[in-house]
Amino acid sequence: MILRRGVAAAGALALGAQLVASCIFDPDIGGLPCPCKDGWHCDPFSETCVENTCEPKVVVSGLTANWAAPHSIYWTWTFGGAATDFLEYELVLAENEEDLKTRTGTAKVYDAEKNPELGVYEIPYSDAVVESSVTRELAPLTSYLALLYVTDVNRCESSTMIVEKKTAPATLSEIVVVGGGPQPAGSRARPDPGASFEPVGGTFRIHYDGEADTGCLEPPPGEPSKPTCGQPVGIDGLSLDVVGANPGITAEGFDDAYLEVEVEVVDSPTPLWFGWIRLLSNSCSEQDRYSFGSDNMVVPNINGKRTLLEAPFNQLANYREVDGQGIETPFEFRMIDPAGGGSPICGINVGGQKHKDGDLVIHKARIVF
Repeated sequence: MILRRGVAAAGALALGAQLVASCIFDPDIGGLPCPCKDGWHCDPFSETCVENTCEPKVVVSGLTANWAAPHSIYWTWTFGGAATDFLEYELVLAENEEDLKTRTGTAKVYDAEKNPELGVYEIPYSDAVVESSVTRELAPLTSYLALLYVTDVNRCESSTMIVEKKTAPATLSEIVVVGGGPQPAGSRARPDPGASFEPVGGTFRIHYDGEADTGCLEPPPGEPSKPTCGQPVGIDGLSLDVVGANPGITAEGFDDAYLEVEVEVVDSPTPLWFGWIRLLSNSCSEQDRYSFGSDNMVVPNINGKRTLLEAPFNQLANYREVDGQGIETPFEFRMIDPAGGGSPICGINVGGQKHKDGDLVIHKARIVF
Protein backbone atom coordinates (compact mmCIF):
# COMPACT_ATOMS: atom_id res chain seq x y z
CA MET A 1 0.00 0.00 0.00
CA ILE A 2 2.84 2.30 0.84
CA LEU A 3 4.43 1.25 -2.43
CA ARG A 4 1.22 2.01 -4.31
CA ARG A 5 0.92 5.41 -2.66
CA GLY A 6 4.52 6.08 -3.67
CA VAL A 7 3.80 5.08 -7.25
CA ALA A 8 0.67 7.21 -7.29
CA ALA A 9 2.56 10.16 -5.86
CA ALA A 10 5.32 9.74 -8.41
CA GLY A 11 2.74 9.62 -11.18
CA ALA A 12 1.12 12.79 -9.92
CA LEU A 13 4.49 14.52 -9.78
CA ALA A 14 5.30 13.40 -13.31
CA LEU A 15 1.93 14.68 -14.54
CA GLY A 16 2.49 17.97 -12.73
CA ALA A 17 5.93 18.29 -14.26
CA GLN A 18 4.42 17.66 -17.69
CA LEU A 19 1.82 20.36 -17.15
CA VAL A 20 4.46 22.84 -15.95
CA ALA A 21 6.74 21.96 -18.84
CA SER A 22 3.94 22.57 -21.30
CA CYS A 23 3.61 26.12 -19.92
CA ILE A 24 7.33 26.99 -20.18
CA PHE A 25 8.25 29.34 -23.05
CA ASP A 26 11.40 31.19 -24.12
CA PRO A 27 10.74 34.78 -23.04
CA ASP A 28 11.88 37.88 -24.86
CA ILE A 29 14.92 38.89 -22.80
CA GLY A 30 15.18 42.33 -24.37
CA GLY A 31 15.93 44.90 -21.70
CA LEU A 32 17.10 42.35 -19.15
CA PRO A 33 20.55 42.79 -17.56
CA CYS A 34 23.58 41.23 -19.21
CA PRO A 35 24.97 38.58 -19.73
CA CYS A 36 22.83 37.51 -22.66
CA LYS A 37 22.00 34.22 -24.35
CA ASP A 38 22.99 33.25 -27.89
CA GLY A 39 21.38 35.44 -30.53
CA TRP A 40 21.47 38.47 -28.24
CA HIS A 41 24.22 40.90 -27.32
CA CYS A 42 24.95 43.24 -24.45
CA ASP A 43 24.35 46.89 -25.26
CA PRO A 44 27.39 48.72 -23.82
CA PHE A 45 25.42 51.85 -22.98
CA SER A 46 22.39 50.36 -21.19
CA GLU A 47 24.15 47.10 -20.16
CA THR A 48 20.99 45.23 -21.14
CA CYS A 49 20.32 42.52 -23.73
CA VAL A 50 19.46 43.48 -27.31
CA GLU A 51 18.53 40.99 -30.03
CA ASN A 52 21.13 40.54 -32.77
CA THR A 53 20.34 41.81 -36.24
CA CYS A 54 23.24 39.70 -37.56
CA GLU A 55 25.50 36.97 -36.21
CA PRO A 56 29.06 38.29 -35.78
CA LYS A 57 31.83 35.95 -36.87
CA VAL A 58 34.46 37.85 -34.86
CA VAL A 59 34.28 39.33 -31.36
CA VAL A 60 36.44 41.38 -28.99
CA SER A 61 36.58 41.35 -25.20
CA GLY A 62 38.64 42.57 -22.27
CA LEU A 63 39.39 46.11 -23.47
CA THR A 64 41.96 47.42 -20.96
CA ALA A 65 43.81 50.71 -20.59
CA ASN A 66 47.31 49.57 -19.66
CA TRP A 67 48.77 53.03 -19.12
CA ALA A 68 48.22 56.69 -19.90
CA ALA A 69 50.55 59.60 -20.67
CA PRO A 70 49.34 63.22 -20.93
CA HIS A 71 48.38 62.89 -24.61
CA SER A 72 47.96 59.15 -25.21
CA ILE A 73 46.51 55.92 -23.81
CA TYR A 74 47.77 52.40 -24.55
CA TRP A 75 44.96 49.84 -24.96
CA THR A 76 44.94 46.04 -25.16
CA TRP A 77 42.15 43.52 -25.81
CA THR A 78 41.44 39.92 -26.79
CA PHE A 79 40.28 38.97 -30.29
CA GLY A 80 38.06 35.97 -30.96
CA GLY A 81 37.45 34.49 -34.40
CA ALA A 82 39.22 33.52 -37.59
CA ALA A 83 41.64 35.74 -39.49
CA THR A 84 39.64 35.22 -42.69
CA ASP A 85 36.51 36.67 -41.05
CA PHE A 86 38.16 39.88 -39.78
CA LEU A 87 37.58 43.19 -41.59
CA GLU A 88 38.50 46.11 -39.28
CA TYR A 89 38.53 47.67 -35.82
CA GLU A 90 37.32 51.06 -34.65
CA LEU A 91 38.27 52.52 -31.28
CA VAL A 92 36.04 55.39 -30.14
CA LEU A 93 36.83 57.73 -27.24
CA ALA A 94 34.76 60.55 -25.75
CA GLU A 95 34.54 62.55 -22.55
CA ASN A 96 30.92 61.56 -21.88
CA GLU A 97 28.56 58.73 -22.76
CA GLU A 98 26.30 60.75 -25.06
CA ASP A 99 29.24 61.86 -27.24
CA LEU A 100 30.55 58.30 -27.25
CA LYS A 101 27.20 56.98 -28.45
CA THR A 102 26.62 59.63 -31.12
CA ARG A 103 30.28 60.12 -32.07
CA THR A 104 29.86 63.87 -31.83
CA GLY A 105 31.23 66.64 -29.62
CA THR A 106 34.26 65.35 -27.72
CA ALA A 107 34.30 62.00 -29.56
CA LYS A 108 37.46 60.83 -31.32
CA VAL A 109 37.24 57.93 -33.78
CA TYR A 110 40.39 55.90 -34.40
CA ASP A 111 40.19 53.81 -37.56
CA ALA A 112 42.64 52.32 -40.04
CA GLU A 113 43.41 55.73 -41.55
CA LYS A 114 44.46 57.23 -38.22
CA ASN A 115 45.87 54.02 -36.70
CA PRO A 116 46.84 51.64 -39.55
CA GLU A 117 47.06 48.60 -37.25
CA LEU A 118 43.27 48.77 -36.77
CA GLY A 119 42.77 47.77 -40.40
CA VAL A 120 44.75 44.53 -40.31
CA TYR A 121 44.38 41.23 -38.48
CA GLU A 122 48.12 40.67 -38.34
CA ILE A 123 51.06 43.08 -38.54
CA PRO A 124 52.85 42.71 -41.92
CA TYR A 125 56.06 40.65 -42.01
CA SER A 126 55.18 39.05 -38.66
CA ASP A 127 52.82 36.69 -36.91
CA ALA A 128 51.75 39.36 -34.39
CA VAL A 129 47.95 39.49 -34.13
CA VAL A 130 46.64 43.01 -33.52
CA GLU A 131 45.39 43.16 -29.95
CA SER A 132 46.65 46.59 -28.89
CA SER A 133 46.72 50.21 -30.04
CA VAL A 134 47.71 53.67 -28.84
CA THR A 135 45.17 56.49 -29.05
CA ARG A 136 46.89 59.87 -29.38
CA GLU A 137 46.07 63.60 -29.55
CA LEU A 138 44.31 63.51 -26.17
CA ALA A 139 44.06 66.25 -23.54
CA PRO A 140 46.05 65.96 -20.29
CA LEU A 141 44.29 65.08 -17.03
CA THR A 142 41.06 64.18 -18.83
CA SER A 143 38.82 61.15 -18.30
CA TYR A 144 37.88 59.31 -21.49
CA LEU A 145 35.27 56.63 -22.07
CA ALA A 146 36.29 54.08 -24.71
CA LEU A 147 34.57 51.46 -26.85
CA LEU A 148 36.27 49.06 -29.25
CA TYR A 149 34.27 47.79 -32.24
CA VAL A 150 35.21 44.94 -34.55
CA THR A 151 33.55 44.29 -37.93
CA ASP A 152 33.59 41.00 -39.82
CA VAL A 153 33.69 40.45 -43.58
CA ASN A 154 29.88 40.46 -43.70
CA ARG A 155 29.82 43.93 -42.11
CA CYS A 156 28.42 42.53 -38.86
CA GLU A 157 29.71 44.57 -35.92
CA SER A 158 30.24 43.77 -32.25
CA SER A 159 31.89 45.67 -29.42
CA THR A 160 33.42 45.54 -25.97
CA MET A 161 31.89 47.15 -22.91
CA ILE A 162 32.74 50.77 -22.03
CA VAL A 163 36.06 51.37 -20.29
CA GLU A 164 37.18 54.61 -18.61
CA LYS A 165 40.74 55.94 -18.32
CA LYS A 166 42.18 59.30 -17.28
CA THR A 167 45.23 60.76 -19.01
CA ALA A 168 48.24 61.86 -16.97
CA PRO A 169 48.72 65.50 -15.95
CA ALA A 170 50.82 67.80 -18.09
CA THR A 171 54.23 68.09 -16.49
CA LEU A 172 56.04 71.34 -15.81
CA SER A 173 59.69 70.65 -16.61
CA GLU A 174 61.48 69.29 -19.65
CA ILE A 175 64.89 68.51 -21.05
CA VAL A 176 64.78 69.12 -24.80
CA VAL A 177 67.23 67.01 -26.77
CA VAL A 178 66.03 67.57 -30.36
CA GLY A 179 64.03 70.52 -31.69
CA GLY A 180 64.57 73.05 -28.92
CA GLY A 181 68.03 74.49 -29.38
CA PRO A 182 71.41 73.83 -30.99
CA GLN A 183 72.81 70.38 -31.55
CA PRO A 184 74.29 69.07 -28.26
CA ALA A 185 78.09 69.02 -28.24
CA GLY A 186 79.53 65.66 -29.20
CA SER A 187 76.20 64.25 -30.37
CA ARG A 188 75.77 62.16 -33.52
CA ALA A 189 72.85 61.23 -35.75
CA ARG A 190 72.24 57.51 -36.09
CA PRO A 191 72.46 55.39 -38.20
CA ASP A 192 75.48 56.55 -40.14
CA PRO A 193 75.12 56.57 -43.11
CA GLY A 194 71.42 57.26 -43.40
CA ALA A 195 70.63 59.87 -40.75
CA SER A 196 71.80 63.46 -40.47
CA PHE A 197 71.13 66.63 -38.49
CA GLU A 198 69.22 69.29 -40.44
CA PRO A 199 69.15 72.92 -39.25
CA VAL A 200 65.64 74.34 -38.76
CA GLY A 201 65.21 77.95 -37.59
CA GLY A 202 67.82 78.05 -34.84
CA THR A 203 67.41 74.43 -33.85
CA PHE A 204 67.71 71.08 -35.66
CA ARG A 205 65.89 67.90 -36.53
CA ILE A 206 67.04 64.40 -37.49
CA HIS A 207 66.35 63.30 -41.08
CA TYR A 208 66.69 59.63 -41.99
CA ASP A 209 66.96 58.71 -45.69
CA GLY A 210 66.11 55.03 -46.09
CA GLU A 211 67.77 54.78 -49.51
CA ALA A 212 71.08 56.08 -48.09
CA ASP A 213 71.17 53.55 -45.27
CA THR A 214 73.67 50.90 -46.34
CA GLY A 215 73.12 49.09 -43.05
CA CYS A 216 69.78 47.75 -44.27
CA LEU A 217 71.15 44.50 -45.58
CA GLU A 218 69.28 41.76 -47.37
CA PRO A 219 68.37 38.77 -45.19
CA PRO A 220 70.55 35.63 -45.20
CA PRO A 221 70.19 33.19 -48.13
CA GLY A 222 67.04 31.14 -47.89
CA GLU A 223 65.08 33.82 -46.03
CA PRO A 224 62.55 35.93 -47.94
CA SER A 225 63.47 39.49 -48.83
CA LYS A 226 61.34 42.28 -47.40
CA PRO A 227 61.06 45.96 -48.31
CA THR A 228 61.46 47.21 -44.73
CA CYS A 229 64.40 47.91 -42.44
CA GLY A 230 64.53 47.86 -38.64
CA GLN A 231 67.45 50.23 -38.06
CA PRO A 232 66.84 52.55 -35.07
CA VAL A 233 66.96 56.27 -35.88
CA GLY A 234 68.00 58.89 -33.37
CA ILE A 235 70.78 60.67 -31.53
CA ASP A 236 73.61 59.40 -29.36
CA GLY A 237 76.91 60.70 -27.99
CA LEU A 238 75.00 62.61 -25.31
CA SER A 239 76.01 62.94 -21.67
CA LEU A 240 72.88 64.18 -19.93
CA ASP A 241 73.03 64.10 -16.15
CA VAL A 242 69.26 64.20 -15.95
CA VAL A 243 68.95 63.93 -12.16
CA GLY A 244 72.03 65.88 -11.12
CA ALA A 245 71.14 68.86 -13.29
CA ASN A 246 67.40 68.75 -12.56
CA PRO A 247 66.36 68.47 -8.91
CA GLY A 248 62.74 68.15 -10.08
CA ILE A 249 63.41 64.55 -11.12
CA THR A 250 63.12 62.53 -7.92
CA ALA A 251 62.44 58.92 -7.01
CA GLU A 252 58.95 59.96 -5.91
CA GLY A 253 58.23 61.67 -9.22
CA PHE A 254 59.82 59.01 -11.42
CA ASP A 255 56.49 57.45 -12.37
CA ASP A 256 55.26 60.82 -13.68
CA ALA A 257 58.25 61.30 -15.99
CA TYR A 258 58.09 60.19 -19.60
CA LEU A 259 59.95 60.15 -22.89
CA GLU A 260 58.43 62.01 -25.83
CA VAL A 261 59.44 61.88 -29.50
CA GLU A 262 57.62 63.60 -32.37
CA VAL A 263 58.12 61.78 -35.68
CA GLU A 264 56.94 61.93 -39.29
CA VAL A 265 57.02 59.16 -41.90
CA VAL A 266 57.79 60.83 -45.25
CA ASP A 267 57.38 59.62 -48.86
CA SER A 268 56.89 56.04 -47.71
CA PRO A 269 54.53 53.50 -49.29
CA THR A 270 53.97 51.89 -45.87
CA PRO A 271 53.60 53.00 -42.25
CA LEU A 272 56.27 52.41 -39.63
CA TRP A 273 55.31 49.04 -38.14
CA PHE A 274 56.50 47.55 -34.84
CA GLY A 275 57.11 51.00 -33.39
CA TRP A 276 59.14 51.66 -30.27
CA ILE A 277 60.97 54.53 -28.58
CA ARG A 278 64.12 54.09 -26.56
CA LEU A 279 66.20 55.86 -23.94
CA LEU A 280 69.88 54.91 -23.84
CA SER A 281 72.04 55.36 -20.75
CA ASN A 282 75.71 54.94 -19.84
CA SER A 283 77.64 53.93 -22.99
CA CYS A 284 74.61 53.18 -25.20
CA SER A 285 75.55 49.48 -25.08
CA GLU A 286 72.99 46.70 -25.44
CA GLN A 287 72.41 46.37 -21.70
CA ASP A 288 71.84 50.14 -21.38
CA ARG A 289 68.93 50.41 -23.85
CA TYR A 290 65.53 50.92 -22.26
CA SER A 291 62.57 50.80 -24.62
CA PHE A 292 58.83 50.79 -24.80
CA GLY A 293 57.59 49.05 -27.89
CA SER A 294 54.60 47.16 -29.16
CA ASP A 295 53.95 44.95 -32.16
CA ASN A 296 50.98 47.19 -32.80
CA MET A 297 52.44 50.66 -32.08
CA VAL A 298 52.34 52.08 -35.59
CA VAL A 299 53.13 55.48 -37.16
CA PRO A 300 50.98 56.34 -40.22
CA ASN A 301 52.68 57.20 -43.51
CA ILE A 302 51.04 60.58 -44.12
CA ASN A 303 53.33 63.35 -45.39
CA GLY A 304 53.08 66.37 -43.12
CA LYS A 305 51.50 64.36 -40.31
CA ARG A 306 53.57 64.48 -37.12
CA THR A 307 52.91 61.71 -34.61
CA LEU A 308 53.70 62.22 -30.93
CA LEU A 309 55.08 59.07 -29.32
CA GLU A 310 55.03 58.99 -25.52
CA ALA A 311 56.23 56.35 -23.07
CA PRO A 312 56.16 56.68 -19.27
CA PHE A 313 59.53 55.97 -17.64
CA ASN A 314 57.92 53.15 -15.65
CA GLN A 315 57.03 51.38 -18.92
CA LEU A 316 60.59 51.35 -20.27
CA ALA A 317 62.61 48.15 -20.01
CA ASN A 318 65.72 46.48 -21.36
CA TYR A 319 65.11 43.31 -23.36
CA ARG A 320 68.01 41.05 -24.29
CA GLU A 321 68.90 37.41 -24.65
CA VAL A 322 71.56 35.75 -22.50
CA ASP A 323 72.44 32.08 -23.03
CA GLY A 324 69.23 31.56 -24.95
CA GLN A 325 67.08 33.07 -22.21
CA GLY A 326 65.14 36.32 -22.60
CA ILE A 327 65.86 38.80 -19.80
CA GLU A 328 63.75 41.87 -19.05
CA THR A 329 65.13 44.59 -16.76
CA PRO A 330 62.75 47.46 -15.86
CA PHE A 331 64.04 51.02 -16.08
CA GLU A 332 64.39 52.43 -12.56
CA PHE A 333 65.26 55.79 -11.00
CA ARG A 334 68.57 54.52 -9.60
CA MET A 335 69.83 53.89 -13.13
CA ILE A 336 70.03 57.64 -13.83
CA ASP A 337 70.68 58.84 -10.25
CA PRO A 338 74.39 59.63 -9.65
CA ALA A 339 73.88 59.13 -5.92
CA GLY A 340 72.82 55.56 -6.60
CA GLY A 341 75.58 54.82 -9.08
CA GLY A 342 73.44 55.76 -12.07
CA SER A 343 74.67 56.98 -15.44
CA PRO A 344 73.98 59.92 -17.75
CA ILE A 345 71.59 59.58 -20.68
CA CYS A 346 73.56 58.66 -23.80
CA GLY A 347 70.89 58.81 -26.50
CA ILE A 348 67.28 58.63 -27.69
CA ASN A 349 66.00 56.77 -30.72
CA VAL A 350 62.95 55.47 -32.54
CA GLY A 351 62.69 52.04 -34.09
CA GLY A 352 60.36 49.91 -36.13
CA GLN A 353 60.01 48.41 -39.58
CA LYS A 354 60.43 51.31 -42.03
CA HIS A 355 60.15 51.04 -45.80
CA LYS A 356 63.57 51.23 -47.44
CA ASP A 357 62.30 53.76 -49.99
CA GLY A 358 60.89 56.13 -47.35
CA ASP A 359 62.25 58.72 -44.94
CA LEU A 360 61.73 59.33 -41.24
CA VAL A 361 62.03 62.72 -39.53
CA ILE A 362 62.41 63.25 -35.79
CA HIS A 363 61.17 66.79 -35.20
CA LYS A 364 61.41 66.77 -31.40
CA ALA A 365 62.72 64.57 -28.62
CA ARG A 366 62.53 65.44 -24.95
CA ILE A 367 62.41 64.08 -21.42
CA VAL A 368 59.45 65.45 -19.49
CA PHE A 369 58.92 65.41 -15.73
